Amino acid sequence: MAGRTAIDRAVGDTVTGVSRRRRTYGQVVDREGNQIGRVADLKPGAAAFDIRVDTREIAELADLIEEAAKLVPAAVARALNRTVTETRTAVARALVKQTGAKYAVVRKALSTTPASVGHLSASIIARGGFMPLSAFKPKKTRKGVSAAPWGTRRVFPASFMVKKWGGNVYVRMGKPRFPIHKLYGPAIPRELPRDQSAATFHATVPVVLAKRLDHELGRILTK
Repeated sequence: MAGRTAIDRAVGDTVTGVSRRRRTYGQVVDREGNQIGRVADLKPGAAAFDIRVDTREIAELADLIEEAAKLVPAAVARALNRTVTETRTAVARALVKQTGAKYAVVRKALSTTPASVGHLSASIIARGGFMPLSAFKPKKTRKGVSAAPWGTRRVFPASFMVKKWGGNVYVRMGKPRFPIHKLYGPAIPRELPRDQSAATFHATVPVVLAKRLDHELGRILTK
């Protein structure tokens, strides 16, 4: 170029690194810093992640879900029945502490109604009357009979035991010798919905039922 000094020419060559008459190329480097080729030659173009759905697989899945749905009521019934069985055991243990009665007595008073495919509900049922004090380890004392209904031992003033009448505990209702009244403690049906028994029921059912449903439904989905 006319009029350029030697200094201008030198600066121009230093900036471009090549003669102005030559084409300038870009070089691409990789992760290690190595030059792997010219920009013009590599041509990156475009890239994408594809997410595709095969409708044939959806149809197969729908068939599987439809078949699984038919099995769900039976699975739920099985889960309910396992839950009610485990809960009855837990509640029975709570009632032993709550009433002071023996486990065998409490367990006999509790029964269950199972769930079925057509009736997805299970129940714990308590039956029986008030238990006599003779069922709670009665002992004679000078002040009366000592017994432990509700798990707490106490003396029942002026009470007495009659062995020939089953060792039951009685009290007179007045000064005359008769009539006498038999003393009773708790009744399982009255205690079932109360206190520790109720707390145990409400704490046990959600945990056990969730576990059993997960197991039973999982079996269906993995078949």
